[in-house]
Amino acid sequence: MACGAGPPACLTDMKKIAFALLLALVIWDVSAQQRTRALIHSHNDYERAEPFYNAYRHKVASIEADIFAKEGRLLVAHTEEDIDMTKTLEKLYLDPLQEAIKKNGGHVYEDASRSLILLIDLKSKGDETMDGLVVHLAKYPTLVNCSSLKIVISGDVPDTSRWSQYPSYIFFDGRPQNQYNGNSLKRIFMISDSFGRYVNTASNGDLTPDTSKIASVVTQAQRNGKLFRFWATPDTPEMWAHLLLWRVDLISTDNVDELSAFLESGASQSR
Repeated sequence: MACGAGPPACLTDMKKIAFALLLALVIWDVSAQQRTRALIHSHNDYERAEPFYNAYRHKVASIEADIFAKEGRLLVAHTEEDIDMTKTLEKLYLDPLQEAIKKNGGHVYEDASRSLILLIDLKSKGDETMDGLVVHLAKYPTLVNCSSLKIVISGDVPDTSRWSQYPSYIFFDGRPQNQYNGNSLKRIFMISDSFGRYVNTASNGDLTPDTSKIASVVTQAQRNGKLFRFWATPDTPEMWAHLLLWRVDLISTDNVDELSAFLESGASQSR
């Protein structure tokens, strides 16, 4: 390739070529290993223009809702300042899920082989919020008895000593730096961590992923039978390709449409 157009244009072209080669490697690797495609986690789904339904149409594997307990309600919001008393967990997620499960004969999706994680992030005081959540969920036997729906708790999670007090349909989002005994480990459905913990700063100031550290944490989670997820990753096709290559199970995104198209493109090229 000639670089006569000048360094900036040449650098852009080189980056495009490097990304194309990386994506080709990912497609070959996924196809060669006959590995199930990565799963989409709709991060802060409630902030979308169409909460729940857009993610559901894309058949995502995980939907995240942050909640605050306030005046006997479970309100979906990222911060206290964002609280809208009309945006309840029931209205935005529990009612639509109940409708979908009834429509699909007891399954979340029409395709009974697909499942969904409802990741509920406790933003207000964990113990109190958790107790309120259990009361609310008891009103939805269709949800708690659905084998293809997993209710996973994250955020201000109560101490592991209390986990046995909660219904068996409730699971938790673990952290790789925490130690769990056998009973606690059984209640963990997934392991999550901040991507920032796996990035090094080079001498020139560039940030580079610590691939050996990433491989270790992902492998350990999967050996324990848990899904692995990073939060706070760059939400770009380049990063999605890396996450596929690192065999991360759930890719967190604020751009469900774009990530879905990216994964479908990769799947079609590998066939």
